[in-house]
Amino acid sequence: GHHHNKASFWSNIPELKGLEPVALLRNPWDRALSIYTYNLKYSAQNLDKDWARIDHATLTKQGFKNAWMPGGFFVDEHGRNFEYNQDTGRAWAQDEDQYSWLEGLGKWFRIEDQMQEFCIYTGLPYPNRINTTKRGDYRGYFDDELTERIGDLFARDVVLGGYKF
Repeated sequence: GHHHNKASFWSNIPELKGLEPVALLRNPWDRALSIYTYNLKYSAQNLDKDWARIDHATLTKQGFKNAWMPGGFFVDEHGRNFEYNQDTGRAWAQDEDQYSWLEGLGKWFRIEDQMQEFCIYTGLPYPNRINTTKRGDYRGYFDDELTERIGDLFARDVVLGGYKF
């Protein structure tokens, strides 16, 4: 079935009435770099498929900064029909802020420094880390223009988590 990831969708399911949405929030600048490196790596692993050859070439040609600038890979809406996909259950675009997931509802925990509190609050065990891609501190990948661009694109996330570049 279709698994939607917006709080408003889940709030209409009778069995879930009264439950509080809880989410993890990630530093928007670190997240933007992670989205780029993930897409680059994932497309490189699937070069036998047309979409991956196109995506990998585009991401490589544009580079991290231009992929996020106006008209770039993440903001040009070229993949909207795949990003909002009933088959995969994905219901968000890569340039959409995290704030939109809970649409102002629920409780947030910063992934960088509140994982322990999240686990205590939810009663869940501390998760194993799955993505172990090695790279430098996110700040080293940004110039002033891109720093401002990501801050503008994800302004609600910056405020929600009290983030500073």
